[in-house]
Amino acid sequence: MENFLDIYNFSLNKKGEELCGDQVKFRKAENKTIIVLSDGLGSGVKANILATLTTEILINMLNTDDVSLEDVIETVIGTLPICQVRKIAYATFTVISINPKNNKFLVINFDNPPFYILKR
Repeated sequence: MENFLDIYNFSLNKKGEELCGDQVKFRKAENKTIIVLSDGLGSGVKANILATLTTEILINMLNTDDVSLEDVIETVIGTLPICQVRKIAYATFTVISINPKNNKFLVINFDNPPFYILKR
C-alpha cells in the first residue's frame, strides 16, 4: 500500500492582532518533501516577520542539494537575532524532511517543544 502525505496548517491570530507569529511552509519534490514550522517570539508584526524569514531561508536552502544540512542550520541560527531580555532567539523552528521512496524522515527541532509520533 502506498502512503499518502496530507499536509495542513491552521494559524490563529492573538486577539487584536492582524498578523500571526507562526509560519508553516512546505515543498514537495520527487526526491523529498520538506515541511518547516517557525514560531516568532511574541506576536504581531515582529514575530510574523521573523517567522516568515526563518521559514523562507530554511525552505529555500534545504531544497538545494549543494548546501549541507549543517550549513543550513548554522545559517539560520546565525541570522536570528537574540532577545536581550530572555536571551533566546526571536524565532524557533522545526523542520521535517521526508524521503517518499522509503518513508524515512528526519526531524530537526530548534527551541520548539518536543514532537510526538502517533501511529494508527
